[in-house]
Amino acid sequence: MMFDKTVAHFSDLYRPKIDGVSVSLELLHDELGRLQVCSDYYVPKTPGQYVDPDNVFRFSSVPLLLQPEVRFSVPVDPANLTRAYSRHYDIVHMHSPGSMGLMAWQVAKLHNLPLVHTYHAFYPEYRHYLFDGKVVSEHAMNELSRWWAQRSDMIIAPSKKIYDWLLDIGVTRPMHVIPSGIQTERYETDRVKPSYLVKKGFVAPEDVVLLFVGRIASEKALDKLLEYSSRLPKDVLGQVKLVIVGGGSELAHYEEKASSLGIGEKVVFTNYVPVQDMPLVYASADVFTFLSTSETQGLVVTEALASGLSVVLSDDNAYCGMVNEGENGFTVHDESSFVASISSLVLDKEQREAFSVQSRILSKQFDIAITTQKLLLVYDQTITDYREKHGSARFVKTTLEQYRDLIKKGMVELQSKLKQYVPS
Repeated sequence: MMFDKTVAHFSDLYRPKIDGVSVSLELLHDELGRLQVCSDYYVPKTPGQYVDPDNVFRFSSVPLLLQPEVRFSVPVDPANLTRAYSRHYDIVHMHSPGSMGLMAWQVAKLHNLPLVHTYHAFYPEYRHYLFDGKVVSEHAMNELSRWWAQRSDMIIAPSKKIYDWLLDIGVTRPMHVIPSGIQTERYETDRVKPSYLVKKGFVAPEDVVLLFVGRIASEKALDKLLEYSSRLPKDVLGQVKLVIVGGGSELAHYEEKASSLGIGEKVVFTNYVPVQDMPLVYASADVFTFLSTSETQGLVVTEALASGLSVVLSDDNAYCGMVNEGENGFTVHDESSFVASISSLVLDKEQREAFSVQSRILSKQFDIAITTQKLLLVYDQTITDYREKHGSARFVKTTLEQYRDLIKKGMVELQSKLKQYVPS
């Protein structure tokens, strides 16, 4: 569809940081650009080497005290503040509930614009990033999530899991489920011998490669993956190599864990792999396995599907539509079902080849071109509904001091809400 409106995006996460939010937002940026949709992106400045397109505007940021890899935006940059608060937008889209999300809410409120909020994360599962999870309870995270959601005019849930969770915590705002898209054609890489992982010395040509891709962190259920893998029968374990791709502060812990389970020689930790090499990594594998129950959008799973991999996933609503049981993979709920599923695939090459075809077919629904068209339809309807209810946009002339006063006022309100749930 043709979309002639202007969109302002706000996010506390963006490249060069690699995570689900950053990757999905950059893919959306590129696809909207291809469609010539006029969009601006307000994101934090992040250490590293990168060159931004003209429509990406960075605000100063500082690392969180106990999680320095996570940045907290400090929106004080005069030129970008002026642009964000004075440009004529038609709709505002917030992608995170931090300081940039607060700014998105204020811009929408100031100019009488509809606010769309994508819930990229299942926030209760990420409490440990706030003071090691010892201060903010699950109830508090649910209440804060509901508080944010109720201030939105439309909510995008990347999966049925997020949709159901928001309903459960009492969110009553309109919602749509739209998966985060990927460029499926990028992963349609033919297998090349010797493979990328063989060339790098991570695996031998005869290995059946089990692949995990993601941040090396507790919420990714790596303890479970390693423990379950150590229970594989000898005839299966003898044929496989479990390749864990990703980095993080807990890498050494999991390397020690694999050794303590007696499978140190069967597990390879590659650390970070350049993004441009990831299609070759997937093409080097045979089975993709992912047991995390903290996911909201499963981007790495859709990448694995597009790469034609059989999948073994936890039985979780985040992966709805990604597994046709017994056709392209299996969902598992305990050790025995994991062992049975992996064993079946390792010992049956013909099954893996048949599953590969079905995975590629399933992946098409997650192509960024399709998911972006769904999002544009939601934008269009949200603008129409909002105008009927609230009237035309109003573009208020404000000074730089007033912008900063708005931010301070918003922070006070947010802090007041936090104090209700954080013990003194």
